[in-house]
Amino acid sequence: MQIFSFSPFGYEGALVAVEVDLRRGIPAVDVVGLADGAVKESRERMRSAIRNSGFEFPLERVLISLSPADLRKEGAGFDLAIALAVLDAKKMLGQNECGLQSESGEANPLCIQPDSVPVLVMGELELSGLIRPVRGVHAAAATAAAAGITHCIVSAANGDEAREVGGMRVFAA
Repeated sequence: MQIFSFSPFGYEGALVAVEVDLRRGIPAVDVVGLADGAVKESRERMRSAIRNSGFEFPLERVLISLSPADLRKEGAGFDLAIALAVLDAKKMLGQNECGLQSESGEANPLCIQPDSVPVLVMGELELSGLIRPVRGVHAAAATAAAAGITHCIVSAANGDEAREVGGMRVFAA
């Protein structure tokens, strides 16, 4: 799966690819790609949220890459994207029920074509695994749609904002 998030600046912003590599070594989580303090803190929120949602956190060394590397990444809106990328790297997305549905009741795209669907993901995670809303979802969805990304996963509170963008299939969690 290709997971993207969004880094806002001014009235615009840029898509950010979220990639995860699991490798041998002492278990640790490293974030690379010019991430600010809030993004680096997502390591701990994401780890707790994954465990408290019934998934097993990987015991390997986890490298999270946010690219483009020269673009400053700010805020907690990367939490959900990072968590899904970690679960995808461990191939654990299909282990739990695929409970996300679009406004029309369609199945979650992650359950249909997990390797081929590019998806915009934005949300802040609580330690419990619940998803909090974030700012800039409309701009993120518009930028993603312009780049050809047609699937979006956001918090339930951000669902209507993302649905304002034509051609975007929104899955509110």
